[in-house]
Amino acid sequence: MGNMRCFVAVKIPEKITGDILSLISPYRSGINGRFIKPDAGHLTLKFIGELDENKVPKVCEILEKICGRFERFGIALKNFGTFPPKRPRVLWAGIENGSLELSALAGKISKRLFKKMKIREEKRKFVPHFTVCRLKTPFLPEEIFKIDFKFLFPVEKIFFIHSFLSPTGAQYKDIAEFHLLSKT
Repeated sequence: MGNMRCFVAVKIPEKITGDILSLISPYRSGINGRFIKPDAGHLTLKFIGELDENKVPKVCEILEKICGRFERFGIALKNFGTFPPKRPRVLWAGIENGSLELSALAGKISKRLFKKMKIREEKRKFVPHFTVCRLKTPFLPEEIFKIDFKFLFPVEKIFFIHSFLSPTGAQYKDIAEFHLLSKT
């Protein structure tokens, strides 16, 4: 058994990812970067990195327990921003609704994986966002920041995902999915 590069995420519905990409399509020629594929949209809750395959069942057990304590919730993706603000490397869609729930879920995942498995705990403050494009050069048309949009979707489960790099960008394969509690 070897190592696998993995992370925990909420998936963005393919239609919403496609709609967001359509909004910026008139400006794509002015952007030098790698855009997310419509079927690969996700919001990372915890990047684990390299993980020994033998540890996958334990991670799954921890994630199952965590999800058994969180209720389903809704998210609203709204408007574009960048990281960092000056000389940006990432173009993202922001989170208007669901930020607190995402932060609580991400925090619990990070703490539990550290406590139970010594997987590096995230020290930086979690900033929920949906990465739309990784920029190769830090230039974006100003018009992108004037696009007003809002896309709503429910978060009913999270995914444990294997990520492997290829010449065309990262490829993703689900390892497992975990359902959040139904609202009572």
